[in-house]
Amino acid sequence: MLNSLPNSEFRQKLIEAYGINAVHDTLATGDWIKTIEWIWNQPTGTALFKDQDDRLFSSFMEPFLIFALKNLDAVLLELESLDVNRDLLEHHWCEELYSKLLNLSIRTLIQELHIARLSGLSNGETSENRYHNYNTVLLKDREYVESILFMYPVLAKLMTDETTKFIEYHTEILTHLHKDMDTLKKEMSIQSHVLERISTGVGDTHSKGRSVSVLYLGNGQRLIYKPRSLSMDIGFEKFTRWFNQWNNKMDFRTPKSIDCGSYGWQSYVQYMECTTEEEVKRYYYRYGGYVALLYILGSRDFHFENIIADGEYPILIDMETLFSNRIASDTSEVWRELFLHEMDRSVFSSMLIPFKRTPEEDSDTSGLGNWGDSNNEMIGEVLQLPYTDEMRLVSQKVKKKPANNKPQLKGELIGFHHYLSEIQAGFKDSYHTIYEHKNEIVGSHGPLHHFKNSKVRMIFRSTNEYGEFLKSSLHPDYLQKLDKRTQLFAHFQRNSVYTPYYAKVVPYEMECMLKQEIPVFTFDMDSDHITIETTESRIELRFPMTGISRVQDRLNCLGKQDFEKQLRYLTMSLTSSLKPQVIQTENSPNCNAQVEDKVNLLRLAQKIGDELIEHAAWDREKQTVIWVDRKPVADEGHYIGILDPTLYDGSLGIVLFMAQLGKETGDSRYSNFAREALQTSVDMITIAQKNNISVFSGLLGYAYTLLQVASIWEDGTYYEEALKYIDQIKEFIQKDQQFDIVGGSAGVIILLARLVAQTSDPRFKMLAIECGEHLLRGVKDLLVSKQGLLNGLSHGLSGFAWAFTELWFITSEEEYRSFAQTLVELERADYSKDHNNWRDKRFKETQEFLSVYWCHGSPGIGLSRLYMAEKVDDPRLVDELEAARTKIITDGLQLPPFLCHGSLGNIDILLSIEKAISRPPDYKSLQELGVEICLKYNSISARDFQLGLMTGVAGLGYGLLRLNNPEIPSVLSLEIPVLGAFTGA
Repeated sequence: MLNSLPNSEFRQKLIEAYGINAVHDTLATGDWIKTIEWIWNQPTGTALFKDQDDRLFSSFMEPFLIFALKNLDAVLLELESLDVNRDLLEHHWCEELYSKLLNLSIRTLIQELHIARLSGLSNGETSENRYHNYNTVLLKDREYVESILFMYPVLAKLMTDETTKFIEYHTEILTHLHKDMDTLKKEMSIQSHVLERISTGVGDTHSKGRSVSVLYLGNGQRLIYKPRSLSMDIGFEKFTRWFNQWNNKMDFRTPKSIDCGSYGWQSYVQYMECTTEEEVKRYYYRYGGYVALLYILGSRDFHFENIIADGEYPILIDMETLFSNRIASDTSEVWRELFLHEMDRSVFSSMLIPFKRTPEEDSDTSGLGNWGDSNNEMIGEVLQLPYTDEMRLVSQKVKKKPANNKPQLKGELIGFHHYLSEIQAGFKDSYHTIYEHKNEIVGSHGPLHHFKNSKVRMIFRSTNEYGEFLKSSLHPDYLQKLDKRTQLFAHFQRNSVYTPYYAKVVPYEMECMLKQEIPVFTFDMDSDHITIETTESRIELRFPMTGISRVQDRLNCLGKQDFEKQLRYLTMSLTSSLKPQVIQTENSPNCNAQVEDKVNLLRLAQKIGDELIEHAAWDREKQTVIWVDRKPVADEGHYIGILDPTLYDGSLGIVLFMAQLGKETGDSRYSNFAREALQTSVDMITIAQKNNISVFSGLLGYAYTLLQVASIWEDGTYYEEALKYIDQIKEFIQKDQQFDIVGGSAGVIILLARLVAQTSDPRFKMLAIECGEHLLRGVKDLLVSKQGLLNGLSHGLSGFAWAFTELWFITSEEEYRSFAQTLVELERADYSKDHNNWRDKRFKETQEFLSVYWCHGSPGIGLSRLYMAEKVDDPRLVDELEAARTKIITDGLQLPPFLCHGSLGNIDILLSIEKAISRPPDYKSLQELGVEICLKYNSISARDFQLGLMTGVAGLGYGLLRLNNPEIPSVLSLEIPVLGAFTGA
């Protein structure tokens, strides 16, 4: 036995070290203090591992391990008829508890190891020798170890509690196994009842250290123990049996469960490979079926760890969150709450499918994610220089461990990207099966009835977020005083997104996390509230409806419109990891369509308008409307988010299309919709946008849209609103660092020059000059920098040259014209006669002459030459315009139907050229080509594309309206309508 302080002195020092409030903490002055006294006053020196020297800081853990084994051995004596392999069981007990205790203490022990090295406490010639001396001598010295406990009393309590919970939970499992063995032999076909190992911690650790556990039996059989009621699991078994009666192709399968009230047993699901390609297809077909089923039930948290691939069957293994409920957030931003509500009532909410919420997220933990995709790495902690006194934990990228959620064929994990159609087909079949039998589901004897008295886990915050804070709380700084660790967890109170409602759960969250446990909240399915009890209070939060009513409400919303929206969300999710690129369609236009009449164009534009309305999300008052869409992340795929209020690919572009559609068709539905969407877009303006002056993504996007709708709706108030946004840009001009047509001052100058042409208001010219001076400095700096300048319109030389030409035309300042000429000459140097195109500097040699878009390549360059040639007498500009026009006709009309980089954008440019030079094109009419695009588009849906103006279906619709009526202003040319009725000009 180690020498020690007298018990009374040890006890008092530990209480004092734990914190001034510890005398009010029954755990501080009661059970755990007594337990650590027992732990510290027992014989040590027992060899717990054959390779004890290979166990980091094993001497520090030894008293805790011996104490646990002593108590669990006593339990086995009481359960003498329970057949166990004692040696194996004890070995695994030591292994598991050792790992848990090391996780709690390793950061502190490494810090103390370094202090011992620097202070000369540890002896030895080498770094390895000094670590060995530290572990085998210092950590066996009672006085030294007590100094650590007094320095880190929170660690002392955590390790003591962890040991106590380990003993209590294993005692619970052993007792229940002993009691239920006969039932298990019968119901689970247990052939051997010799227990060799209990592996706890398979899932998250909750109340008193309890978690899902695996029991290993002597003949290789395994059994799952869950420390909660399995009524939900049994209910789901019955639900899937009911479903399979109506759709035997789906053939859902579930584990066998035995519910014992407060705990339960479940059959172990073995990960199995598929044997054929057809089995892989059926796996993903069934997976799509689950996406629909769990969407309709309102499920949550079905991440990759909750799914096991059993050959061709995806098996769901945790039903705690099969249902859900939601408390509305308290926010003045109605559109933000609307987005949260829309996602809550969508296929994204179950976590079965990828849902990247921000550009920064780089890990997919959905049921389809984790391993085998493009990113097989994650940030983790790695121990460097182990078994030396210089060891340290560092954060670095580590390989993810393959999970069991993906099918495997011939030893290779098979991801979902080649099975999108199977997932979509499964979703469709499952959705329609439930839709057709929805009345039976809610009937008095229907499958939903089985869940009436079930308890459901409520997810307030992601387990990962809790986990990260728990890991951070094990830093030595947080283990010295209880109040410091408490302050860390108070972060949830200070930064709660869901105040004041969700902030009420923070005291319970903190109480659980101080015990090193993940908080768990549960509610009754037939209740409209959730009750949360802490040691100091009882909190009750109300839901708008019961869990059962919520499912009934979801069933009532099923139908064609909901199906199309959810299928679009599913498609967005499944393609979100693909790199941003132009979506190619199967057949390209070939100008063989027959034009019936111009109504074809309007009909398709209306189809697009109707789909945009169907895919929108409204608040209850039908006053706020938003859209959810894929948003590109450089070259790394997409994330899913609310459409920002921008002209380029956001809600303002949709507003512009819908307003024009209402005017062209005379249908007030589209006009009224545009008005509501415009108001929401105005409400959504962000600080970032206020700092951005650009037309396509900033303040002047509002101005441009308002100028257009002022003319469309013949309402001068919108013109006055547009002027307010124009006035605001003066404050932010110098903050512009993008400079170009799409993101900066160049586009602003072109728009202001168009306003100068229509009105004598001096503000437009003054702002244009200020933007011009800023742009001049910025572009000159770029010319001499390593970054250089691209060719083309949207981000390159043509866009800048056009802007400076417009500025020269309204100011007569020769510097602007001269600089524009310099930029044109630079671009001319990159023209290839062989390719009839300008080099796209974004790409290497094999692709550098392939771009034929408004944004990059000859079409946009040609558009700039068109407007420059109107003002500058330079025959070469006209030659370049003609070259660009020819390139569009030969190579620019067999592209996807988009404005920024597609066939409709190129047709729009041809329309502008035709209008300017009053000469018809030398090929079949542009309207014929537009109709052919219509015919092709009729075979696809808005779910296949983004929604916005420049890169999505709103742009397709706007392009069709332009084909129908070329007098509609071209957004690609930043044209504005005649504003004389508002300007007095």
